[in-house]
Amino acid sequence: MKKVLVFGILLLIILGVGGYFYYESTLVGLELDTTTESNNHSIELSVDLVMNDAVIDYESSKVNLIVNGDVEKSTPYVEGQSDYSFTNLDIASSYEVEVEVVYSFKYYKKEYLSTLKKEAVVEFVRQWEQKVEHEGSNYTPGLLALNDGGSIIFTSYYGGPAYAVGFIEKYTSGGEIAWTKRIDTGKYVDVINAFEKDDGSILIYYSNAFYNHAIMVLDSNGNEISNHPRSSWKGFPSGVIFEEPNIIYDDGELFITPVIDDYMYFIKMDKDFNVLISKRITERRELYRYKDKAKRIFLAPNGKFIVVNNIVEKGVPRKFELMNFDRGGMIFWKFTIDNGDSTIFKDLVFDGEDMVIVGYSGDKDENSENNRITYDSFVMKIAKEGDIPWNKTFDDGNFTKFNDIEVDQYGNYLVAGSASYGFDDRNTFWKLDSQGELLTKGNLTEGYYVRMIFTNDGIVVGSIVNEKTVIYKYGN
Repeated sequence: MKKVLVFGILLLIILGVGGYFYYESTLVGLELDTTTESNNHSIELSVDLVMNDAVIDYESSKVNLIVNGDVEKSTPYVEGQSDYSFTNLDIASSYEVEVEVVYSFKYYKKEYLSTLKKEAVVEFVRQWEQKVEHEGSNYTPGLLALNDGGSIIFTSYYGGPAYAVGFIEKYTSGGEIAWTKRIDTGKYVDVINAFEKDDGSILIYYSNAFYNHAIMVLDSNGNEISNHPRSSWKGFPSGVIFEEPNIIYDDGELFITPVIDDYMYFIKMDKDFNVLISKRITERRELYRYKDKAKRIFLAPNGKFIVVNNIVEKGVPRKFELMNFDRGGMIFWKFTIDNGDSTIFKDLVFDGEDMVIVGYSGDKDENSENNRITYDSFVMKIAKEGDIPWNKTFDDGNFTKFNDIEVDQYGNYLVAGSASYGFDDRNTFWKLDSQGELLTKGNLTEGYYVRMIFTNDGIVVGSIVNEKTVIYKYGN
Protein backbone atom coordinates (compact mmCIF):
# COMPACT_ATOMS: atom_id res chain seq x y z
CA MET A 1 0.00 0.00 0.00
CA LYS A 2 2.89 2.33 0.85
CA LYS A 3 4.54 1.60 -2.53
CA VAL A 4 1.30 2.48 -4.33
CA LEU A 5 0.97 5.68 -2.34
CA VAL A 6 4.57 6.69 -3.01
CA PHE A 7 4.16 5.92 -6.72
CA GLY A 8 0.98 7.99 -6.81
CA ILE A 9 2.70 10.92 -5.15
CA LEU A 10 5.62 10.70 -7.57
CA LEU A 11 3.22 10.57 -10.52
CA LEU A 12 1.39 13.66 -9.28
CA ILE A 13 4.71 15.47 -8.90
CA ILE A 14 5.75 14.48 -12.42
CA LEU A 15 2.40 15.53 -13.86
CA GLY A 16 2.51 18.74 -11.87
CA VAL A 17 5.98 19.62 -13.13
CA GLY A 18 4.92 18.64 -16.63
CA GLY A 19 1.80 20.76 -16.27
CA TYR A 20 3.98 23.64 -15.14
CA PHE A 21 6.00 23.35 -18.34
CA TYR A 22 2.75 23.25 -20.34
CA TYR A 23 1.44 26.48 -19.05
CA GLU A 24 4.85 28.13 -19.15
CA SER A 25 5.42 27.09 -22.78
CA THR A 26 4.87 30.21 -24.82
CA LEU A 27 5.76 31.78 -28.12
CA VAL A 28 8.19 34.53 -27.26
CA GLY A 29 9.40 35.48 -30.73
CA LEU A 30 7.93 35.71 -34.20
CA GLU A 31 9.74 36.99 -37.26
CA LEU A 32 7.73 37.60 -40.43
CA ASP A 33 9.06 37.95 -43.95
CA THR A 34 6.32 38.61 -46.50
CA THR A 35 6.65 38.59 -50.27
CA THR A 36 4.17 39.01 -53.07
CA GLU A 37 4.19 37.64 -56.59
CA SER A 38 1.08 38.29 -58.68
CA ASN A 39 -1.82 37.48 -56.36
CA ASN A 40 0.05 34.83 -54.35
CA HIS A 41 1.42 35.84 -50.97
CA SER A 42 4.15 34.02 -49.07
CA ILE A 43 5.07 34.22 -45.41
CA GLU A 44 8.32 33.04 -43.90
CA LEU A 45 8.09 32.44 -40.16
CA SER A 46 10.78 32.12 -37.56
CA VAL A 47 9.14 30.70 -34.43
CA ASP A 48 10.85 30.93 -31.06
CA LEU A 49 8.92 28.65 -28.72
CA VAL A 50 10.02 28.17 -25.12
CA MET A 51 9.01 24.75 -23.85
CA ASN A 52 10.34 21.57 -22.27
CA ASP A 53 11.14 19.51 -25.37
CA ALA A 54 11.49 16.33 -23.34
CA VAL A 55 7.78 16.17 -22.61
CA ILE A 56 6.40 17.35 -25.99
CA ASP A 57 4.75 14.87 -28.33
CA TYR A 58 5.94 16.23 -31.67
CA GLU A 59 3.98 13.71 -33.72
CA SER A 60 0.71 15.39 -32.73
CA SER A 61 2.04 18.95 -32.62
CA LYS A 62 1.59 21.45 -35.43
CA VAL A 63 2.01 25.10 -36.39
CA ASN A 64 -1.12 26.87 -37.61
CA LEU A 65 -1.01 30.13 -39.57
CA ILE A 66 -4.08 32.14 -38.62
CA VAL A 67 -4.92 35.13 -40.79
CA ASN A 68 -7.55 37.57 -39.58
CA GLY A 69 -9.00 34.98 -37.23
CA ASP A 70 -9.17 31.98 -39.60
CA VAL A 71 -6.68 29.13 -39.97
CA GLU A 72 -5.11 29.67 -43.38
CA LYS A 73 -2.63 26.78 -43.42
CA SER A 74 -1.12 24.22 -41.07
CA THR A 75 2.21 22.38 -40.95
CA PRO A 76 3.74 19.87 -38.50
CA TYR A 77 5.79 21.35 -35.69
CA VAL A 78 9.23 19.73 -36.04
CA GLU A 79 11.56 19.22 -33.08
CA GLY A 80 14.40 21.73 -33.26
CA GLN A 81 12.97 23.55 -36.30
CA SER A 82 12.22 27.23 -35.99
CA ASP A 83 11.71 28.31 -39.62
CA TYR A 84 8.45 27.57 -41.45
CA SER A 85 7.24 28.66 -44.86
CA PHE A 86 3.66 29.24 -46.00
CA THR A 87 3.23 29.98 -49.72
CA ASN A 88 0.46 30.67 -52.25
CA LEU A 89 -1.74 32.39 -49.72
CA ASP A 90 -4.90 33.98 -51.08
CA ILE A 91 -5.19 36.80 -48.57
CA ALA A 92 -5.56 40.56 -48.56
CA SER A 93 -2.67 42.96 -48.74
CA SER A 94 -2.98 43.86 -45.08
CA TYR A 95 -3.61 41.29 -42.44
CA GLU A 96 -3.01 40.23 -38.88
CA VAL A 97 -1.01 37.03 -38.56
CA GLU A 98 -1.38 34.76 -35.56
CA VAL A 99 0.91 31.76 -35.19
CA GLU A 100 -0.64 28.99 -33.16
CA VAL A 101 1.47 26.06 -31.97
CA VAL A 102 -0.63 23.08 -30.89
CA TYR A 103 1.27 20.63 -28.72
CA SER A 104 0.63 17.74 -26.32
CA PHE A 105 2.31 16.22 -23.30
CA LYS A 106 3.69 12.77 -24.14
CA TYR A 107 2.02 11.12 -21.18
CA TYR A 108 -1.13 13.20 -21.03
CA LYS A 109 -2.87 13.55 -24.40
CA LYS A 110 -4.46 16.94 -24.00
CA GLU A 111 -3.83 19.70 -26.52
CA TYR A 112 -2.46 23.05 -25.42
CA LEU A 113 -2.07 26.20 -27.47
CA SER A 114 0.57 28.86 -27.57
CA THR A 115 -0.09 31.90 -29.76
CA LEU A 116 1.53 35.14 -30.81
CA LYS A 117 0.10 37.84 -33.05
CA LYS A 118 1.81 40.26 -35.35
CA GLU A 119 0.66 42.72 -38.01
CA ALA A 120 2.02 41.86 -41.44
CA VAL A 121 1.97 44.03 -44.55
CA VAL A 122 2.39 43.04 -48.18
CA GLU A 123 3.27 45.79 -50.61
CA PHE A 124 0.65 46.52 -53.22
CA VAL A 125 1.33 44.99 -56.61
CA ARG A 126 1.10 47.34 -59.58
CA GLN A 127 -1.37 45.66 -61.89
CA TRP A 128 -1.33 48.15 -64.71
CA GLU A 129 -0.28 51.64 -65.77
CA GLN A 130 -1.77 53.99 -68.34
CA LYS A 131 -0.73 57.42 -69.56
CA VAL A 132 -3.50 59.89 -70.31
CA GLU A 133 -1.91 61.16 -73.49
CA HIS A 134 -3.39 64.41 -74.77
CA GLU A 135 -2.04 67.58 -76.27
CA GLY A 136 -0.56 70.23 -74.00
CA SER A 137 0.67 70.02 -70.45
CA ASN A 138 -1.47 68.56 -67.70
CA TYR A 139 -3.24 70.11 -64.73
CA THR A 140 -4.01 68.33 -61.46
CA PRO A 141 -5.95 65.08 -62.01
CA GLY A 142 -8.99 63.95 -60.07
CA LEU A 143 -10.37 60.43 -59.59
CA LEU A 144 -13.75 58.80 -59.14
CA ALA A 145 -14.42 55.17 -58.22
CA LEU A 146 -17.41 53.62 -60.01
CA ASN A 147 -19.89 51.05 -58.77
CA ASP A 148 -19.00 48.63 -61.58
CA GLY A 149 -15.39 48.40 -60.39
CA GLY A 150 -14.04 50.82 -62.96
CA SER A 151 -12.68 54.30 -62.33
CA ILE A 152 -12.79 57.71 -63.94
CA ILE A 153 -9.94 60.17 -64.16
CA PHE A 154 -10.77 63.78 -64.95
CA THR A 155 -8.24 66.44 -65.79
CA SER A 156 -7.40 69.32 -68.12
CA TYR A 157 -4.56 69.98 -70.54
CA TYR A 158 -3.22 73.44 -71.17
CA GLY A 159 -3.09 74.52 -74.78
CA GLY A 160 -2.16 78.17 -74.24
CA PRO A 161 -2.41 81.10 -71.78
CA ALA A 162 -6.21 81.22 -71.92
CA TYR A 163 -7.03 77.86 -73.46
CA ALA A 164 -7.41 74.40 -71.96
CA VAL A 165 -9.31 71.25 -72.84
CA GLY A 166 -11.04 69.02 -70.30
CA PHE A 167 -10.88 65.23 -70.46
CA ILE A 168 -12.89 62.58 -68.67
CA GLU A 169 -11.77 58.99 -69.21
CA LYS A 170 -13.19 55.76 -67.87
CA TYR A 171 -10.92 52.79 -67.18
CA THR A 172 -12.09 49.28 -66.54
CA SER A 173 -10.79 47.39 -63.52
CA GLY A 174 -8.33 45.71 -65.89
CA GLY A 175 -6.89 49.00 -67.14
CA GLU A 176 -8.59 49.25 -70.52
CA ILE A 177 -9.93 52.63 -71.67
CA ALA A 178 -13.70 52.25 -71.87
CA TRP A 179 -14.39 55.74 -73.21
CA THR A 180 -13.08 59.30 -73.39
CA LYS A 181 -15.10 62.50 -73.18
CA ARG A 182 -13.49 65.72 -74.39
CA ILE A 183 -14.82 69.15 -73.35
CA ASP A 184 -13.49 71.85 -75.65
CA THR A 185 -15.29 75.20 -75.74
CA GLY A 186 -12.42 77.13 -77.27
CA LYS A 187 -11.84 78.70 -73.86
CA TYR A 188 -10.22 77.66 -70.60
CA VAL A 189 -11.93 74.45 -69.44
CA ASP A 190 -11.06 72.99 -66.06
CA VAL A 191 -12.79 69.75 -65.05
CA ILE A 192 -13.22 70.20 -61.30
CA ASN A 193 -15.26 67.34 -59.93
CA ALA A 194 -17.25 64.24 -60.88
CA PHE A 195 -19.90 62.17 -59.14
CA GLU A 196 -21.75 58.98 -60.06
CA LYS A 197 -25.53 58.83 -59.67
CA ASP A 198 -27.45 55.70 -58.72
CA ASP A 199 -28.50 55.10 -62.34
CA GLY A 200 -24.86 55.03 -63.48
CA SER A 201 -24.86 58.46 -65.10
CA ILE A 202 -21.99 60.82 -64.29
CA LEU A 203 -22.19 64.44 -63.15
CA ILE A 204 -19.24 66.51 -64.38
CA TYR A 205 -18.66 69.85 -62.67
CA TYR A 206 -16.37 72.11 -64.71
CA SER A 207 -15.45 75.74 -65.26
CA ASN A 208 -15.46 77.41 -68.65
CA ALA A 209 -13.48 80.62 -69.18
CA PHE A 210 -12.28 80.57 -65.56
CA TYR A 211 -15.25 81.71 -63.47
CA ASN A 212 -18.17 80.44 -65.60
CA HIS A 213 -19.14 77.10 -64.10
CA ALA A 214 -21.34 74.38 -65.54
CA ILE A 215 -22.57 70.84 -64.86
CA MET A 216 -22.60 68.22 -67.61
CA VAL A 217 -24.45 64.91 -67.33
CA LEU A 218 -22.98 61.86 -69.10
CA ASP A 219 -24.51 58.42 -69.44
CA SER A 220 -22.58 55.34 -68.31
CA ASN A 221 -20.95 55.14 -71.76
CA GLY A 222 -19.64 58.70 -71.68
CA ASN A 223 -22.28 60.19 -74.00
CA GLU A 224 -23.52 63.67 -73.14
CA ILE A 225 -27.11 63.72 -71.89
CA SER A 226 -27.36 67.40 -70.96
CA ASN A 227 -25.32 70.45 -70.11
CA HIS A 228 -26.31 73.05 -67.52
CA PRO A 229 -24.38 76.34 -67.39
CA ARG A 230 -24.42 78.36 -64.18
CA SER A 231 -26.80 80.87 -65.76
CA SER A 232 -29.48 78.15 -65.76
CA TRP A 233 -29.13 77.35 -62.02
CA LYS A 234 -32.18 79.16 -60.72
CA GLY A 235 -31.56 80.94 -57.44
CA PHE A 236 -27.78 80.45 -57.45
CA PRO A 237 -25.92 83.39 -55.79
CA SER A 238 -24.28 85.93 -58.09
CA GLY A 239 -20.61 86.74 -57.82
CA VAL A 240 -17.30 85.15 -58.73
CA ILE A 241 -16.63 81.52 -57.76
CA PHE A 242 -12.96 81.65 -56.91
CA GLU A 243 -12.08 78.07 -56.14
CA GLU A 244 -12.79 74.49 -57.11
CA PRO A 245 -15.76 73.26 -55.09
CA ASN A 246 -16.49 69.56 -55.02
CA ILE A 247 -20.03 68.22 -55.11
CA ILE A 248 -22.05 65.52 -53.42
CA TYR A 249 -25.10 64.02 -55.10
CA ASP A 250 -27.32 62.13 -52.66
CA ASP A 251 -30.93 61.00 -52.87
CA GLY A 252 -31.69 63.17 -55.91
CA GLU A 253 -30.17 66.34 -54.45
CA LEU A 254 -26.91 68.12 -55.17
CA PHE A 255 -24.85 69.74 -52.40
CA ILE A 256 -22.04 72.19 -53.03
CA THR A 257 -20.01 74.61 -50.87
CA PRO A 258 -18.49 77.24 -53.18
CA VAL A 259 -16.55 80.34 -52.17
CA ILE A 260 -18.24 83.31 -53.86
CA ASP A 261 -16.75 86.79 -53.42
CA ASP A 262 -14.94 85.74 -50.22
CA TYR A 263 -18.01 84.14 -48.63
CA MET A 264 -18.47 80.40 -48.31
CA TYR A 265 -21.97 79.09 -49.09
CA PHE A 266 -23.89 75.93 -48.31
CA ILE A 267 -26.10 75.27 -51.36
CA LYS A 268 -28.59 72.48 -52.01
CA MET A 269 -30.04 71.98 -55.51
CA ASP A 270 -32.69 69.65 -56.90
CA LYS A 271 -32.17 67.18 -59.74
CA ASP A 272 -32.89 69.96 -62.29
CA PHE A 273 -30.23 72.19 -60.67
CA ASN A 274 -32.66 74.64 -59.14
CA VAL A 275 -31.45 76.05 -55.83
CA LEU A 276 -33.46 74.86 -52.83
CA ILE A 277 -31.24 76.25 -50.07
CA SER A 278 -28.51 78.89 -50.22
CA LYS A 279 -26.80 80.04 -47.02
CA ARG A 280 -23.67 82.01 -46.28
CA ILE A 281 -21.79 80.00 -43.68
CA THR A 282 -18.73 82.21 -43.11
CA GLU A 283 -18.12 85.88 -42.54
CA ARG A 284 -16.50 87.82 -45.33
CA ARG A 285 -12.78 87.21 -45.19
CA GLU A 286 -9.90 85.95 -47.23
CA LEU A 287 -10.41 82.25 -47.90
CA TYR A 288 -7.99 79.70 -49.26
CA ARG A 289 -8.36 79.12 -53.00
CA TYR A 290 -8.27 75.42 -53.79
CA LYS A 291 -6.60 74.62 -57.11
CA ASP A 292 -5.69 70.96 -56.72
CA LYS A 293 -8.97 69.01 -56.55
CA ALA A 294 -9.09 69.21 -52.75
CA LYS A 295 -12.32 68.17 -51.08
CA ARG A 296 -14.55 70.58 -49.21
CA ILE A 297 -17.75 68.74 -48.30
CA PHE A 298 -18.21 65.21 -46.97
CA LEU A 299 -21.31 63.09 -46.36
CA ALA A 300 -21.10 61.51 -42.89
CA PRO A 301 -22.52 58.05 -42.09
CA ASN A 302 -25.32 59.70 -40.07
CA GLY A 303 -26.54 61.62 -43.15
CA LYS A 304 -25.15 64.98 -42.09
CA PHE A 305 -22.35 66.90 -43.79
CA ILE A 306 -18.90 67.96 -42.73
CA VAL A 307 -17.76 71.17 -44.43
CA VAL A 308 -14.14 72.29 -44.28
CA ASN A 309 -12.81 75.79 -44.72
CA ASN A 310 -9.14 76.81 -44.70
CA ILE A 311 -8.71 80.27 -43.16
CA VAL A 312 -6.15 82.67 -44.65
CA GLU A 313 -4.35 85.46 -42.84
CA LYS A 314 -2.16 87.86 -44.85
CA GLY A 315 -2.14 85.53 -47.80
CA VAL A 316 -1.10 82.41 -45.86
CA PRO A 317 -3.51 79.61 -44.83
CA ARG A 318 -3.15 79.51 -41.05
CA LYS A 319 -5.85 77.12 -39.78
CA PHE A 320 -9.08 75.47 -40.82
CA GLU A 321 -12.65 75.12 -39.61
CA LEU A 322 -14.75 71.98 -39.44
CA MET A 323 -18.51 72.56 -39.59
CA ASN A 324 -21.38 70.10 -39.23
CA PHE A 325 -24.63 70.69 -41.19
CA ASP A 326 -27.83 68.78 -41.77
CA ARG A 327 -29.48 68.56 -45.19
CA GLY A 328 -31.39 71.75 -44.50
CA GLY A 329 -28.25 73.79 -43.93
CA MET A 330 -28.65 73.99 -40.15
CA ILE A 331 -25.29 74.07 -38.41
CA PHE A 332 -24.84 71.89 -35.32
CA TRP A 333 -21.24 72.63 -34.38
CA LYS A 334 -17.98 74.04 -35.66
CA PHE A 335 -14.47 74.24 -34.31
CA THR A 336 -11.06 75.38 -35.52
CA ILE A 337 -7.86 73.36 -35.93
CA ASP A 338 -4.56 75.22 -35.62
CA ASN A 339 -1.58 72.92 -36.15
CA GLY A 340 1.28 75.39 -36.65
CA ASP A 341 2.21 78.65 -38.35
CA SER A 342 0.46 77.35 -41.45
CA THR A 343 -2.09 74.53 -41.49
CA ILE A 344 -3.82 73.26 -44.64
CA PHE A 345 -6.57 70.63 -44.72
CA LYS A 346 -6.58 68.12 -47.59
CA ASP A 347 -8.85 65.13 -46.96
CA LEU A 348 -11.03 63.36 -44.43
CA VAL A 349 -12.28 59.82 -43.85
CA PHE A 350 -14.96 58.63 -41.43
CA ASP A 351 -14.12 55.84 -39.02
CA GLY A 352 -17.36 55.01 -37.26
CA GLU A 353 -18.51 58.22 -35.58
CA ASP A 354 -14.99 59.68 -35.58
CA MET A 355 -13.05 61.46 -38.32
CA VAL A 356 -9.45 61.11 -39.41
CA ILE A 357 -8.07 64.02 -41.39
CA VAL A 358 -4.85 64.66 -43.29
CA GLY A 359 -3.11 67.80 -44.39
CA TYR A 360 0.16 69.56 -43.96
CA SER A 361 1.38 72.22 -41.59
CA GLY A 362 4.53 74.23 -41.21
CA ASP A 363 6.56 76.59 -39.10
CA LYS A 364 8.91 79.35 -40.06
CA ASP A 365 12.47 78.24 -40.60
CA GLU A 366 14.50 80.94 -38.87
CA ASN A 367 17.67 79.75 -40.62
CA SER A 368 16.25 80.01 -44.13
CA GLU A 369 16.17 83.00 -46.40
CA ASN A 370 13.08 85.18 -45.84
CA ASN A 371 12.03 82.87 -42.94
CA ARG A 372 10.27 80.54 -45.35
CA ILE A 373 7.81 78.01 -43.96
CA THR A 374 8.86 74.35 -44.15
CA TYR A 375 6.05 71.80 -44.13
CA ASP A 376 5.39 68.41 -42.62
CA SER A 377 2.24 66.36 -43.04
CA PHE A 378 -0.14 65.43 -40.26
CA VAL A 379 -2.76 62.75 -39.64
CA MET A 380 -5.23 63.66 -36.91
CA LYS A 381 -8.10 61.77 -35.35
CA ILE A 382 -11.06 63.82 -34.17
CA ALA A 383 -13.71 62.21 -31.96
CA LYS A 384 -17.36 63.06 -32.43
CA GLU A 385 -17.20 65.28 -29.32
CA GLY A 386 -14.39 67.31 -30.86
CA ASP A 387 -11.61 65.75 -28.81
CA ILE A 388 -8.35 64.85 -30.53
CA PRO A 389 -7.21 61.38 -29.37
CA TRP A 390 -4.02 61.59 -31.41
CA ASN A 391 -2.21 63.85 -33.86
CA LYS A 392 0.78 62.44 -35.77
CA THR A 393 3.35 64.33 -37.84
CA PHE A 394 5.34 62.84 -40.72
CA ASP A 395 8.32 64.16 -42.67
CA ASP A 396 9.69 62.34 -45.71
CA GLY A 397 11.62 65.10 -47.40
CA ASN A 398 11.96 68.86 -47.61
CA PHE A 399 8.25 69.19 -48.23
CA THR A 400 5.88 66.34 -47.36
CA LYS A 401 2.32 66.80 -48.55
CA PHE A 402 -0.48 64.35 -47.71
CA ASN A 403 -3.40 64.58 -50.14
CA ASP A 404 -5.74 61.62 -49.65
CA ILE A 405 -6.69 59.18 -46.91
CA GLU A 406 -8.76 55.98 -46.87
CA VAL A 407 -9.48 53.35 -44.22
CA ASP A 408 -9.23 49.67 -45.14
CA GLN A 409 -11.36 46.78 -43.90
CA TYR A 410 -8.89 46.06 -41.08
CA GLY A 411 -9.06 49.55 -39.60
CA ASN A 412 -5.71 50.71 -40.99
CA TYR A 413 -5.33 54.10 -42.65
CA LEU A 414 -3.83 54.42 -46.12
CA VAL A 415 -2.43 57.83 -46.98
CA ALA A 416 -1.19 59.05 -50.36
CA GLY A 417 0.95 62.13 -50.71
CA SER A 418 4.14 63.47 -52.19
CA ALA A 419 7.53 64.53 -50.92
CA SER A 420 10.20 66.74 -52.39
CA TYR A 421 13.83 65.65 -52.33
CA GLY A 422 15.52 68.70 -53.80
CA PHE A 423 14.48 68.65 -57.45
CA ASP A 424 13.07 65.12 -57.26
CA ASP A 425 9.37 64.79 -56.43
CA ARG A 426 8.09 61.36 -55.45
CA ASN A 427 4.60 60.16 -54.64
CA THR A 428 4.54 58.27 -51.37
CA PHE A 429 2.21 55.75 -49.82
CA TRP A 430 1.89 55.46 -46.04
CA LYS A 431 0.09 52.80 -44.05
CA LEU A 432 -0.84 53.58 -40.43
CA ASP A 433 -2.48 51.49 -37.75
CA SER A 434 -5.65 52.47 -35.90
CA GLN A 435 -3.61 54.66 -33.52
CA GLY A 436 -1.81 56.50 -36.30
CA GLU A 437 1.46 54.60 -35.89
CA LEU A 438 3.43 53.93 -39.07
CA LEU A 439 3.26 50.36 -40.37
CA THR A 440 4.95 50.82 -43.72
CA LYS A 441 5.73 53.41 -46.35
CA GLY A 442 7.18 53.50 -49.80
CA ASN A 443 7.25 55.30 -53.11
CA LEU A 444 4.25 54.48 -55.23
CA THR A 445 5.14 56.40 -58.34
CA GLU A 446 7.31 59.17 -59.61
CA GLY A 447 5.65 62.55 -60.07
CA TYR A 448 3.55 64.82 -57.91
CA TYR A 449 -0.07 65.86 -57.15
CA VAL A 450 -0.97 62.29 -56.36
CA ARG A 451 -4.63 61.32 -55.92
CA MET A 452 -5.86 57.98 -54.55
CA ILE A 453 -9.19 56.15 -54.49
CA PHE A 454 -10.33 52.72 -53.39
CA THR A 455 -12.08 50.51 -55.91
CA ASN A 456 -13.73 47.18 -55.15
CA ASP A 457 -10.52 45.27 -55.92
CA GLY A 458 -7.60 47.60 -55.25
CA ILE A 459 -6.35 51.16 -55.30
CA VAL A 460 -6.21 53.53 -58.26
CA VAL A 461 -3.61 56.30 -58.18
CA GLY A 462 -3.44 59.32 -60.47
CA SER A 463 -0.41 61.57 -60.73
CA ILE A 464 1.43 64.02 -62.96
CA VAL A 465 4.66 62.72 -64.48
CA ASN A 466 6.58 64.93 -66.93
CA GLU A 467 3.49 67.16 -67.38
CA LYS A 468 1.28 64.20 -68.28
CA THR A 469 -1.30 62.40 -66.18
CA VAL A 470 -0.48 58.79 -65.38
CA ILE A 471 -2.99 56.41 -63.80
CA TYR A 472 -1.89 53.31 -61.91
CA LYS A 473 -3.82 50.39 -60.48
CA TYR A 474 -2.55 48.55 -57.42
CA GLY A 475 -4.13 45.31 -56.29
CA ASN A 476 -3.80 42.86 -53.47
